[in-house]
Amino acid sequence: MNERDRTILARLERLPAWPYSWRLLLVIAAAWFFAFFDIGNIADVLPSALRTYHATATLGAAAVSAGLFGYVVGELANSTLSDLRGRRVAIVSAALLYSVGSLINGFSPSLGVFIATRFLVGAGVGATISVMSTYLSEILPTGVRGRYAAWATMPALVGLGVVPLVALAIVPGTVFGWRLLLMVPVLGIVPLLLYWRSIPESPRWLIEHRHPESADQLVSEAEARVARRGRDLPPVSLPTQPRGETGHRKQSRLGLGAIFRPPLLRITVILLLVWLFNYFGAYGIAGVGVTALVQHGFSLTTSIQLTIGGSVGGVVGALVAPHVSDLWVRKWPLFVVTLVLAACLVTLGMAPANWLIFLAFTLLYFQVGFFAPIGYLLTAEHFPTAGRNLGVAVTDGLGHLGGMLGPVAALTVLQLAGFGPMWVMFGVGFILCAIMVSFTQPTTRRTLEAIIETERTQGRAGSTEVGA
Repeated sequence: MNERDRTILARLERLPAWPYSWRLLLVIAAAWFFAFFDIGNIADVLPSALRTYHATATLGAAAVSAGLFGYVVGELANSTLSDLRGRRVAIVSAALLYSVGSLINGFSPSLGVFIATRFLVGAGVGATISVMSTYLSEILPTGVRGRYAAWATMPALVGLGVVPLVALAIVPGTVFGWRLLLMVPVLGIVPLLLYWRSIPESPRWLIEHRHPESADQLVSEAEARVARRGRDLPPVSLPTQPRGETGHRKQSRLGLGAIFRPPLLRITVILLLVWLFNYFGAYGIAGVGVTALVQHGFSLTTSIQLTIGGSVGGVVGALVAPHVSDLWVRKWPLFVVTLVLAACLVTLGMAPANWLIFLAFTLLYFQVGFFAPIGYLLTAEHFPTAGRNLGVAVTDGLGHLGGMLGPVAALTVLQLAGFGPMWVMFGVGFILCAIMVSFTQPTTRRTLEAIIETERTQGRAGSTEVGA
């Protein structure tokens, strides 16, 4: 990276506030909201869909698995587009995937089409998660990166939380209600169609792909916008040239092989395990929690009442995240919140009690609401621009395999070992998640380039030690 490129990025990093149009924030918020709305709506439509198609619960599980598998494929495929053609076009393609997929899914004439379109919608949701995480990490100034990334991601948790309310309003009243619920995410394309011109390309992607003039123009517009809002622009502090850089450009896109080789192998494995263990517990408890309570002897009404704290916990977690994301080193709040949840789950497994069950579900959804915005950003911060979206796609996408295993493992342990051991298993999983988080880089108030240089150094050192 030459001096001009570093100066452009230094000008972006010193900005003290959100430097873009508020229309962009609306587009981002809509993408997160409707993507996560779709994550939640399948549970409320599945019973009606299975009755319509005269299908068994086993085939219904296949539809859920198809969506989760779509996350993996969608993230990997869209990351290639993102790293090659830019974040802007990848944002559009992701929104089109889940919007058009939702429309077709709602009109599915058969179970086969229903399952296939759940895969398509899942691909769009996965693509949205990875490209938005990548995009926000690259366009936000260092000092406010955590705060605004968390605020921008918060609509995802709101979208997840309002699904039961919307479902209650439209599903029971008509035979087509479940189809309408599936098609709600189509609305996600509306802000994109209205304001797609307000989506600037990532300056880092432009520099990486030899378009410094365009990057310079975008940063100049951001500076002017901040100044018009009455904020003073701090002086530009040009970072030192990273060790080993000669000014020659590296390749503008990293392939999958580079993600699984030193110096990136270390952080790829760590973040993959973070998401694998996190999704294992989150999807496992959310997916079969009520079923486990019923099988343990609670009535359905009591079981639902014991889990209702989760509705508040997720929103509270999402509200807290922006206030701490830039206050402390990002990984430590994630570590503490996840460890507290793990301790509650292990305690519940050893001494089951109604108040502990209620607390466990409240803490679980608090952790989800808190972990998602900070964790997605933390993941993107660890990979270089040339492979950032791919790195997020690999770690988060393959991490969803844990989400597929969680419900299966929960029901298996419940049947073979009982109610308590199931909770202990999930507690141990979250302990492992917290341990993996502790091995990530301190990223708060550090430029992406500084984080990546540290990671490269550690990755090379680790490779040398293994070779020795």
